[in-house]
Amino acid sequence: MKLNTKKLTVITRLMRQRTIPRLVLCALAAAVAVLAAMALRGGCADTMGAGRWVWFALSSALFLFAYTPLIGGVWTSGMLPTAGVGGILMLSALYWEIIVTRPLLHAAFIIFLAVTVLMAVICGSTAVRMYTASCRPLPDDRKDITAVVLGCRIKGMRPSLMLRDRLECAAAYLRSHPAAVCIVSGGQGIDEPVPEAEVMGRYLIDAGIEPQRIIEEPCSVSTRENIAFSLEIMRKAGLPPQMAIVSDRFHQYRALRIAASLGVDGYPINRRTSWYLTTPYWLREIFGIIFMRLMRKAS
Repeated sequence: MKLNTKKLTVITRLMRQRTIPRLVLCALAAAVAVLAAMALRGGCADTMGAGRWVWFALSSALFLFAYTPLIGGVWTSGMLPTAGVGGILMLSALYWEIIVTRPLLHAAFIIFLAVTVLMAVICGSTAVRMYTASCRPLPDDRKDITAVVLGCRIKGMRPSLMLRDRLECAAAYLRSHPAAVCIVSGGQGIDEPVPEAEVMGRYLIDAGIEPQRIIEEPCSVSTRENIAFSLEIMRKAGLPPQMAIVSDRFHQYRALRIAASLGVDGYPINRRTSWYLTTPYWLREIFGIIFMRLMRKAS
């Protein structure tokens, strides 16, 4: 078991090096160029027409756009849906004659399109709910709100880009509300040297926030535990019962629903997500929400 853990740690660290993901992105772009060159050389240019070349170009752009998180050295499962749709559409543009002449393949492609449209509608409606939840305004009497910063990956003893931005949002809130108290919530991942809460607390202190206003919660490993363990601290310390959740906008819908299920009145403080991370992280969160709904109905 120790050997497997060590291997996983090494692999994870390698995957987070920005050079490797960027090389992968370049390789994917090269692969698309090779496909286009093969199509031209194979005589597809004569049969495809302008419409299919536009189809190929747009689907190729979608395929490569799915992997833009690699620019920042980020690997996430949220890249896969967009990459899958873009890749299939790209290949269908090149090999449309084969698809239409084989009934089973043609039927499978039509089913794929129908499922894609259905999922787009479901994802769109879910995204609207997520955005609406993230726009809930803080109440006028903000002194009664305890800020809770949800943890995220750390790199050594430094916060990741996403976590750093969350902490900057929290620091801005605490500076403008000198009576507010902040709970930094995050446990220790398999490849992290210390709990995330320790790094988060140190960052806020370095940002000029008084140590007595920061409480570390170093045990949680999920969003539900972030909120549940923070709520336990709030009750034991006699802190105000309302909770201002500091996280990314895409994360707020699920976090606020968890808070509501635990009897907490929650409000969002949103961190702005980088442009190249927006689509994959929103998609990952949307599919997570859909999965939770299905599991709830099944039980």
